[in-house]
Amino acid sequence: MRKMYSRFGAVILGAAILIGASAGMPAYSGDHDKVSEWLSKRRDRVAEHPSCSLPGEPGKLERLSDFRRLQKKTVELTGSDDPVEIFFPKSSGQDEKFPTIFFSHGYGPNMSVGYADMITSLVSQGYIVVFGVYPMNGRMESRYNILWSGFEKAAAVYQDSMDLGRVGFIGHSFGGGANPYMAYQGFVKRHWGWQGGFMMELAPWYSYYMSDKEMQLFPSHIIHVAQVYADDEMNDHAMAIDLFGHISTDQNFYIRVDGQKLSNGCYAEAGHFVPGTRPNLTLQKFGFLNPLSAIAAASFGGSVLNMESVVKQSNNFLENVVRPSASRSSDFYRFKWSSEANPRNE
Repeated sequence: MRKMYSRFGAVILGAAILIGASAGMPAYSGDHDKVSEWLSKRRDRVAEHPSCSLPGEPGKLERLSDFRRLQKKTVELTGSDDPVEIFFPKSSGQDEKFPTIFFSHGYGPNMSVGYADMITSLVSQGYIVVFGVYPMNGRMESRYNILWSGFEKAAAVYQDSMDLGRVGFIGHSFGGGANPYMAYQGFVKRHWGWQGGFMMELAPWYSYYMSDKEMQLFPSHIIHVAQVYADDEMNDHAMAIDLFGHISTDQNFYIRVDGQKLSNGCYAEAGHFVPGTRPNLTLQKFGFLNPLSAIAAASFGGSVLNMESVVKQSNNFLENVVRPSASRSSDFYRFKWSSEANPRNE
């Protein structure tokens, strides 16, 4: 199991440098050196606190055990070697339908176990989670089309279980950049989420195939949240600021997760991979899982999201930024807003 996780972490962390080349975008000089240096520094930070957890927190193996007990179905997909995975909550009746959340993962292998904490948390609250897949190489248009077709096929096959009147779209990193396009297909073109919905980008990468005009066409009742991580060195926060500034729903939030030193002396890092299974559980719980639960509950319950209340209950891990601006130079990040690979940098 440790070997499997090492593979996942290595691919997610290291393969980011391949995004440009595999998408048909130009490569940049010094990329390998920069990423190698970034990985080396991160390994040093992790080595300082190999066990960054508080007494009483469940261990990774315990959490994986909960994840593996979830009811799961799959659908095969043309153009993908991996099936789309659909996770179901326990049903109390044959005709019961559940709010459904479509998730686009970060660049790397199509491995749902890398997001076990998030999936387990959402399913335990009574939501279906669809884990989308896409190839790690090929044209960007093909990746987006395969990702969307997986969501659409899952919805068609399991329409008797999915409440498509209450829908959420979440994306992390590469998937965060793709999230507006996926949500546009669902909310605008298919009119899903008519009873309630949300879209949430987590440390988003570059966003393709969405104009400023299309960004403004989301239904006003859809809750939109762009979330960034203070210790993220991978994706320029300007990508999230751009989405926050152009998506014009009635409830639109930009929230930042801050790292902090815990009572045991360990520093809980608010890095790029907070949504995955590797980060400190305390930070992940208060900075990501609890806010996500509040966002989903407000969306599917048709209520106004009280973000200030969410922040107050976050143990200082969370900040609601009303007027976000760049806190670091673009040169700080591995993937910069100013890059010619960014389709929205015109």
